[in-house]
Amino acid sequence: MSIFTEYSLWFVPLCIIIGLGIASVLYYRNSQSSIYPTHIIRIAFVLRTIFVSVLLFLLLAPYIQRTKRDVIKPVVVIVQDNSKSIKMHKDSLYYTGEYLTNLYELRNSLSDAYTTELFTFGERISQTDSIQYTDTRTNISDALQQIHARYYTTNLGAIILASDGLYNTGDNPLYSQAAQTTVPIYTIALGNSNQVRDNVVRDVQHNAIVFKQNPFGIRIFIESHNLQGKQSIVRVYEGKKQVYETRILPKTDNLYTSIDCKLSTTSLGQVLYTVTIEEQHDEITFKNNTFLFTVDVLESRQNILLIYDAVHPDVGAIRRAIESNKNFSVSVYSSKEFKGDVRDYNCLIFHGLPQSFGVSKELTLAAKKYAIPSMYIYNSTMNTSLLEILNVGVGIQKHSGTSDEVQARYEPSHTLFEIEPEIIECIETAPPVFAAYGEYSLGAQSNVMLWQQMQQVQLSRPLLVFFEKDGCKTAFFAGEGLWRWRMHAFKKYGSFSPFDVFINKCVNYLALTQKRELFHVQTAAIITENQDVVFRAELYNKSFEPIENKEIALQIFDAQGKEYPYVMSATQNYYSLQIGKLPVGKYTYKAYVTVDNTKLEQKGSFMVMPLHMEYTQTRANHALLQALSQQSGGSMVAKEHIAQLYDSISRNSSVTPISYTSTHRTLLLDSVWILMCLLALISTEWFLRKFYGGY
Repeated sequence: MSIFTEYSLWFVPLCIIIGLGIASVLYYRNSQSSIYPTHIIRIAFVLRTIFVSVLLFLLLAPYIQRTKRDVIKPVVVIVQDNSKSIKMHKDSLYYTGEYLTNLYELRNSLSDAYTTELFTFGERISQTDSIQYTDTRTNISDALQQIHARYYTTNLGAIILASDGLYNTGDNPLYSQAAQTTVPIYTIALGNSNQVRDNVVRDVQHNAIVFKQNPFGIRIFIESHNLQGKQSIVRVYEGKKQVYETRILPKTDNLYTSIDCKLSTTSLGQVLYTVTIEEQHDEITFKNNTFLFTVDVLESRQNILLIYDAVHPDVGAIRRAIESNKNFSVSVYSSKEFKGDVRDYNCLIFHGLPQSFGVSKELTLAAKKYAIPSMYIYNSTMNTSLLEILNVGVGIQKHSGTSDEVQARYEPSHTLFEIEPEIIECIETAPPVFAAYGEYSLGAQSNVMLWQQMQQVQLSRPLLVFFEKDGCKTAFFAGEGLWRWRMHAFKKYGSFSPFDVFINKCVNYLALTQKRELFHVQTAAIITENQDVVFRAELYNKSFEPIENKEIALQIFDAQGKEYPYVMSATQNYYSLQIGKLPVGKYTYKAYVTVDNTKLEQKGSFMVMPLHMEYTQTRANHALLQALSQQSGGSMVAKEHIAQLYDSISRNSSVTPISYTSTHRTLLLDSVWILMCLLALISTEWFLRKFYGGY
């Protein structure tokens, strides 16, 4: 500890001299001082000298400087794999008994020289001493990232990773950012690295949406280990009904194969399929012999009607784009040839319509009358004056019948549906289209997706605008020459896909109609066993204003008919309920509420799927653990030799304490004790002067 001042210390004697001078003038040059006894004069003289000298010294801004040295011990973090795969083998009792005892003893022995912390990880990391091996996913790279993030500002000396090296979520830990640091990673090799006997249904590739009675394909990925010459049957079930069967006969100890098959269903909604492979004697586990998946079965494809006034290359480009989507069935007619009913279609596309009179005008008016979602695409023969009566959200007053060559500029605030950056780039760099020259007006509810742009200058005229009124959606594209965009996509990307996806997204948004209801309840149709079941409900009055003060009763029924009653609580403009995790199985639910003596009810179903990701890999990956240790400067030990890690870490010169020296300054002016002392000095002097008759 040292005392310094902001000014030169040569001023300190001057402070004392001035203090002596003032005290001398007051007590030895003043005639009134003779009334005091000699010893009182001396005492008062000393008090005044000290007071003035200290006061002047404080004007030099003195401060006390303290230097402190802190030694921070290295932090050693133990990260234990808490996933189900650890207990998959026959030595599961070892991991719940002797192994944990050895792990805790290692932590205690390290605690003398290091700061030790214990974490478990699976799908996420947690700081706890409870190791139960219950997590259904393993993310090693995220665990390492989290440790580095939490101890970034500390003396992180080493990480001890206890795992079987198997991960099914996240990146390869060898290439994660955490593995590239200088912190050594010591690994404890758990599990069995020998290949065991096992049949595995690793994965099933399938479409998320299929159509009723339409065949759809699935691809089953099978692995068979140490079962050479053993025939196994692969079956597919729809519910409890078997719909497919085949046999495999491994000719080697390790078989990796895939099976393609066609399925069809007459059911609707979420349909559960089960793929199984025959269980063989002495398999390590049977939990990976089954794979469940669901498909959403729709009644039929969306029917799209494309009507044109005259043959145009844009019609062909739009048709081919829609035909690339197997969820759409497109019919193409000229306005004079079409004899059907527009109500048989989910979406109408008018190219060059409406015209001033005739069938084309009647077709567009019928689309408005029956509230059929429609898209209008401009060409030079279109009667744009009729657009306003068709509720397309835009009006055009053409000037002199001329057109402008314009490019597209994407509107960033567009949120009706998502557009990938590649598609936006393709559109904005595409050749210009011909847009009507004139004055454009937008409706209050219009949603512009593309603006017109000329020579890098964005105009206030829309190129593609969406509009919705009374539940009916419309769109208007104000340009002629879409076929150029499709050719540009192929030239730039080697594929028509960017253009086709763009058209299909527009059509899908229009064709997807949602009935607005006073009471709406929703939850995820498919939930894995490690996820919470969450419900959300919306309740409105007849003016579609939110109602927030009702109690919504919710009943959930499992496959055996057992009821679970709940009440949904209001949260701002909606109701929500988080139930937590439910056992694997199919559930139905019924929600109801009474509004103005009217009972509103919603029904639905959801499925909790098992998560067997931890059982798809049965052979421990000790090579990954070894590479991770060598890459970071650590080492790997077998689970039976955990105690060796203490010596390994102790010998590592990089795992050492860090010494910090810190300097702290304290101004004497901020000291309350200095103030109290000064007050005591001047108060004592004042008392003596008054007591002996001074003033």
